Order: sequence, then structure tokens, then C-alpha cells
Amino acid sequence: MKIRNLLIVALATTSFAVAGCGNGNNGTNNGETNNGANNGGTNNGGTNNGGTNNHHTNNGGTNNGGTNNGGTNNGGTNNNTTGTNNNTTGTNNNTNTGNPQTCNGSFGAPEACGGDPTGTWTLDGICSDYDYESAIQQACANATVSDVTFLGSGTLVVAGNSWAYDVTGTATTAMQFPAECNVLGCNGTATAIETAGAQSATCTDDGAGGCNCDAVFDASNASAGTYTTDGNGTSTIGPDGETYYYCVSGGTLQLRQYGTAADDAQPTYLLSN
Repeated sequence: MKIRNLLIVALATTSFAVAGCGNGNNGTNNGETNNGANNGGTNNGGTNNGGTNNHHTNNGGTNNGGTNNGGTNNGGTNNNTTGTNNNTTGTNNNTNTGNPQTCNGSFGAPEACGGDPTGTWTLDGICSDYDYESAIQQACANATVSDVTFLGSGTLVVAGNSWAYDVTGTATTAMQFPAECNVLGCNGTATAIETAGAQSATCTDDGAGGCNCDAVFDASNASAGTYTTDGNGTSTIGPDGETYYYCVSGGTLQLRQYGTAADDAQPTYLLSN
């Protein structure tokens, strides 16, 4: 379940980025045998007095499996008025029977429904509500971010208390730096972004002394380990002890790391099986 962050504020670490009614037997039975068995009839609230039974056998009050939804049974033998339903209310620890999820960039404790994450999962999407532009503006007040696009593919396999994943992912960021932040020139700015962790960066002159830059951050990774869950939608992943909020619902698994110095920047991962 441990999937690495595709973009843990790399942009911020540089100067540039990061339910009727029925009647029963109301007659008096003073010595006769009433063999009118009710083998499955539905008594939905009618009064079943079972007759007045003065020492004789009244089999008409025997309800062998019928549903008695509120009727009054004042004398008949009712062997199964209330059956035992062992599955009416069960504990459903695997909320995979719920609704499919969509990727929520701010996924956290309120959404962390928990569930059983075991199975083979395919990465469907990565999203984030993080304000990358504000992060860049800590270094360059008038810099802008016009787009951050996350792309990824791969699988996560969870069995018992073990996990293994193999993921390929990128984050492509489009940025603009005004002239006052372009002291290195466009080529120098591209180099600085790559030095900060980008796989590649290209910057071109915007015609006003600044630069338009596109950068690709790569975080492809493959790893394996063990995990524990607290039953409340959080999981701790080894060997590094990383913690994640997660929810299994409708054939989807959503998770997001927390407990780091850069929690806001952590993206959300959506997988399906």
C-alpha cells in the first residue's frame, strides 16, 4: 500500500516550484381438534386468539415458519413466530460493497472508511488539491502555475499483512516566472528546476523577460513490505512506518499519506480491482 508521492513539493524546494391485516381463529374450540396448521402463511397484524382451548389440542395455532409480523397469538402454540435470521445485520468490514469512489484531492480522516484492502489493485488516478502556486510564490512572488497533471499506472497487491507495488508515475507542471525571478535566463531556470528534482524541464522566453516552463517529475518505484490497520481507516506501512488514510468501497481503494512535514502536498491515489 506504500505508494510514493509523485510530487512532494519539489516545486517548493526550489526557487521555482513544488412492511394487511388478517384475522386468525376467533371461534371457541371446546373439545375438538383444530388441525388447521398455518405452514407459512403471513399474519400481518391480525389478532390470532388461537381459539379458547379447554384442554384439547389446538393445532391451528401452530405456525411452522410463517411470518407473524405483529399479530397477537393468545393461546396457540407458535413454534416459529420469530425465526432466527443469522444474516439480517452483519458486520461488514469490507466496505467494497459500497459506492465506487472518485479521486478526492483532500482525502483525509473524515473520508477514511477503512475496510479490507486485500486483493490486486490497479492504479486509476492521482489527484491533489495542494496549492502549488502558493508554494512557488514563497520564492518568486509573481510566479504562476497554470496546470499540474498527474499520470500513473501500475499495481498494488495486498495479501494477509503484506503488500507489494510496482508503479510508474509522473507529474507535469506548467509554470511562468516573471523577469524579476529570471536572473539565470530561461536555460538557467530550467537547469535549476531539474536540480530541484525534475526529470526534465524546458523553459522558453515569454517575450517580456520572463520564462514559461514545463517540468516533469518522475516517481516510478517498486517496493514491498508489511502493514497494520487500526480498524478506523488508517494504516501503518513498513518498513519506513509511513501512515495512510484509506477507504475500500465499490471496488475502489483510495489512500493518502499523512503524518509528514508536507502533508498538504501529499497526493491521493485511487485504485480499482
